[in-house]
Amino acid sequence: MIRKKRGAQRMELSLSDLLYFLMRKKWLILLVTVAAAAGGYFYSYATHVPHYSTTATMVFNVTQQSNNALNTTDTFRLVDTFLEIVKSDRVVEQVCDSLDLTLSGEKVKSFISISIPEDTPLVKIQVTTTDPKLSYNIAQQLTTYSPQVINEVLKTGTVNVLDEPKEPTDPIPFAPMKNILLFAVGAFLLVCLGVVVYSLIFTKIKNARDVEENFDTEVIGEVPHVKGRDKKRAHLLTDNDISDSYMEAYASYSIILMRELEKRQIKRFMITSTHQSEGKSTVAINTALGLVKAGKKVLLLDVDLKRPTVYKRISPEKATVDINSIIEKKVSAEKAILETDYGFDILPCIYPSKESSNLLSLIDFDELLAEVEKQYDYIIFDTPPVGIISDAMLLMKYVNTVVFVIKQEESTIRMIADTVDRLDKAGAEIIGMVLNDIRHHNLGSGYSYKYGYSSHYNYARYYADKDQHKHN
Repeated sequence: MIRKKRGAQRMELSLSDLLYFLMRKKWLILLVTVAAAAGGYFYSYATHVPHYSTTATMVFNVTQQSNNALNTTDTFRLVDTFLEIVKSDRVVEQVCDSLDLTLSGEKVKSFISISIPEDTPLVKIQVTTTDPKLSYNIAQQLTTYSPQVINEVLKTGTVNVLDEPKEPTDPIPFAPMKNILLFAVGAFLLVCLGVVVYSLIFTKIKNARDVEENFDTEVIGEVPHVKGRDKKRAHLLTDNDISDSYMEAYASYSIILMRELEKRQIKRFMITSTHQSEGKSTVAINTALGLVKAGKKVLLLDVDLKRPTVYKRISPEKATVDINSIIEKKVSAEKAILETDYGFDILPCIYPSKESSNLLSLIDFDELLAEVEKQYDYIIFDTPPVGIISDAMLLMKYVNTVVFVIKQEESTIRMIADTVDRLDKAGAEIIGMVLNDIRHHNLGSGYSYKYGYSSHYNYARYYADKDQHKHN
């Protein structure tokens, strides 16, 4: 019996897991970041108010005797003091009074910025407002009143205006880059955090190691994703455009599966999954093809009566009888079985039924297969998903050996665990799991085709020697 490892699900997050989660959603992260950057631009554009800036430059001349007046510490301390005086309440109030401004002193101070070029007695005053005339007037008044106050307060030198302010004619250039960066970086961090949190909460199977760390069973097959193919079309081993890695994956899986079946002396087994669209029917067909290639006689039963797919996918000659004909006692099992061009036989289901559970309960598969079972080495049941339909559980009294298909990052570990528990309680024995449609390998913590070429050839040699021994 397979037992779920209690508490086996890992919640820690390694660097490789983090990279895997982020790379897995890289296009989402990129899309959201670009969209946020665009949003930052349009936000800047929509809220942009033209500002006008003017500058004036003043120079502070020290009259105190000194061997090196311009480079003394006292000189630059006086220049720093000059900065405070320019933005002092006294100077700002005089500016407001002379211009009859209704603005507060603090508001006017926010328009003023002052800087000192390094190692110089120069002081640059910049005034920026939304009104070019106001910017000019404030700067003009500052250059008028601040020298008077400085000369009155410090009495150590004179302040002269080097560059008079000019009324600006053009606004400051539109510069949305700050908001673009803020929006883009913020969105990038948020979506990365969301991806990681979502992946931790809804943990899915990433690789064979995840399967074996969460469930006490072996991964006997790892099937790669087939690129550029019609999703509705089965990816069969007989197709001309199937990759070598795909064929090698099924070759290794088929040999390991035969080893496990022979070890247990099992002829009947079912192939199922947690949910639909995990590729169980394609795995069932390719399992039959792999066993046929190994010289075995195989019968494939399509007992997914709600969504039968085997008949449509392998497209045998047009049939008029199927499993429903047996249920209605119109024909015997032997007459309902179809030969295919792929080397194995099928008992098809041509038309889906909403009453699949009731129909399956009417079939005694022991009696149905009694007259034909001796003709086959293996009988495969392609059943409905166990996680959403109870039909597969009705078959447990006829076949309790299970090959469990898991599509990479399709069902959560919790969903799979619940399905495994259901199978366990029904008395099923999972002889192995097939990790299907592998698109991504975890960076640093996953591994590619686990059994590889070496084990494939070792097992192949084992079966070849065994068959030769039988013939001798």
